[in-house]
Amino acid sequence: MKERLAVGALCILVAMEYGVLHDLVTTQLSIKYFTVGHLPPFWLPCDAPNLAVFYGITSSWWLGLIFGVLLSGPAATKIGIKRIFLMLQRLCLVG
Repeated sequence: MKERLAVGALCILVAMEYGVLHDLVTTQLSIKYFTVGHLPPFWLPCDAPNLAVFYGITSSWWLGLIFGVLLSGPAATKIGIKRIFLMLQRLCLVG
């Protein structure tokens, strides 16, 4: 059970990391996508890093949840958990 929760949490963290990094690049290319296409939250200043972190997390955590649910099945075995963690570590380093 602990392995399944660990895999799920790691998948959510990796997805959020990817979302934030992707949106940081996007805000540097064109901030208009976030200021014109989306309504910014009223409590957040409208500068590029804040918008990238906010929209990166809110738009990608659910994908990590889906992958976490799918990958938590093989996490019950010892071989499966090692492979999953190695794969997710590679994604974190490359991502």
